[in-house]
Amino acid sequence: MSAKNPSVQRPQRKWRKLKLVLKITGVVVVLLIVAYLLACLVLGHIADRKIEAALTRAREAGEPLTVEELFPPVPSEQNALHVYEECFAILHQMPEERRHEDEMRLSPDPMDYELLEGALTNWRRLYPLIEKAAALPHLRFDFERALTAFGDDRLLEELADLRSLGRYLRAKALLSAHREDVEQAFNSCLLSYSLASHLEQRPLLMTLLSAFSPQYISSGTIVEILQQQTSIAEHVLVELLDQLPSFDYSGAFTRALFAERLFALRLLEAERGWGALGLRIVCAPSIEAYEEVIALSRKPYYEVLTSEAESELLHSYSGFFAPLARMAIESCTNVRGQVARAEASYEGLKLVLALRIHKLRTGSYPDSLAPLKEILGELPKDPFTGKSFVYERVGEGFRILIVARELRKGNDPKDDRKEKHRYWQLDQ
Repeated sequence: MSAKNPSVQRPQRKWRKLKLVLKITGVVVVLLIVAYLLACLVLGHIADRKIEAALTRAREAGEPLTVEELFPPVPSEQNALHVYEECFAILHQMPEERRHEDEMRLSPDPMDYELLEGALTNWRRLYPLIEKAAALPHLRFDFERALTAFGDDRLLEELADLRSLGRYLRAKALLSAHREDVEQAFNSCLLSYSLASHLEQRPLLMTLLSAFSPQYISSGTIVEILQQQTSIAEHVLVELLDQLPSFDYSGAFTRALFAERLFALRLLEAERGWGALGLRIVCAPSIEAYEEVIALSRKPYYEVLTSEAESELLHSYSGFFAPLARMAIESCTNVRGQVARAEASYEGLKLVLALRIHKLRTGSYPDSLAPLKEILGELPKDPFTGKSFVYERVGEGFRILIVARELRKGNDPKDDRKEKHRYWQLDQ
């Protein structure tokens, strides 16, 4: 019997070994895939339970979880949307180059009133429409579109158009004051505040921030007019102070958080299949995070600012599956600071008006804010401290510090935000 050829046996042995390795590799790959799928199913089940538990707690607390609950429908005759759409149509009828040129001329530096009057000529049709919109109590945009089409170009375009209206109202107010028609100037500022109150009814944090632009513009314009016009009658200032609208800053911020949570839920509803499973795993911590951020939003900002609540909350979502939660917490924290700045600015403006009224009655500014209780009833509080605003006499005038502290506990004490002051001042 002849011996087997070694040159034939060696390739056969190598082939058998290769097949064995391939089989083992295949089994390992299959086991890994099965383990991965099982892990996804388990994590998905845990995520579903967390989401459902968070939503159950929200329902028990009476928090809105649908668009209808968050922003109940209003009769069309009470909705300012159709009026603003007429304004937008007028803006879009302008050649883009001319509109851009006009907007640059609406805020010249230094102020050129002849140039300003020329720019306003092209915008005059807007004023009666803005007055008509301001008389309506509600502004309801297409919330479904805003919640399902994040980053929609039309949404951003609408916000840009509304800011254009705010700049137009500022220019008209300054021109009216230059013509010594102060009541007309203040009326333009009040219309801008109405625009801001309408913007507060928009969902999502991004649109809430846009509401502060008309507020800052109006407040700055009023102070600028007070600087220029020192002979404004007392009754005009008293009437303006009485007509200033009230803004629910904390409530607007909480509603925006409800809308953000609703947007996250809509994302989950839109996905299907394995993609939805992965999204639920990643989104579950963010739904829980919104619950905790909403709870923080109901506390006074100075309490949150001086505690470790925000940093502890951010640290608690440092896990691998919580990137969206961390992003949501950081975004909400930043917007909460912007809300406090807007509130401080607006409340500080009330003090400025009351101080000018006091001077008209007594001949001088007071040494403290205490005498203003006769005018305001109750002195506004600085949302950053929970205390009265810092008031300083400077020469013949004064200044009011409206943000006395911006540094969160635990941050670098060398941070240049430690003593960032913003203030209103008059007659210095």
